[in-house]
Amino acid sequence: MAAALRPTAAAAVAALMALIAATATGTAPPLQSVSLPTSATLPSPRCADGSAYNFYVRHQSTTLFVIFVSPGGACLGAQECVRRSGTLPEYFTNDTTYPPGSDILSTDSEANPDFFNATHVLLPYCTQDMWAGQGNATSE
Repeated sequence: MAAALRPTAAAAVAALMALIAATATGTAPPLQSVSLPTSATLPSPRCADGSAYNFYVRHQSTTLFVIFVSPGGACLGAQECVRRSGTLPEYFTNDTTYPPGSDILSTDSEANPDFFNATHVLLPYCTQDMWAGQGNATSE
């Protein structure tokens, strides 16, 4: 059985879904920048350059969603991060001009026939960290 989300992860997912629902407009607006709420138990997420983390939503459907996690890479040490931040600064920040258009997030029915009218959620990858693991959980 799948392990239950930890309380902070569950709260973050619930906040994300509430914010997605709150952006509903009934039209095909551009991707809207959304900030996660913060609290004492859920601190403000930050990108590698220290800027506030935002995600982007275009609410069009309540039944069809595209959740796109942008590519990025990872720093394996401080020197590599310094080098990468000079050559790929867009991977370290979350400014409102990011991202460039992507076919999977297009509202053009010819360019994106399967998902043009879906609710689009873009999760930028701007931390340059990586994680891996394996765990087992049981439910009673």
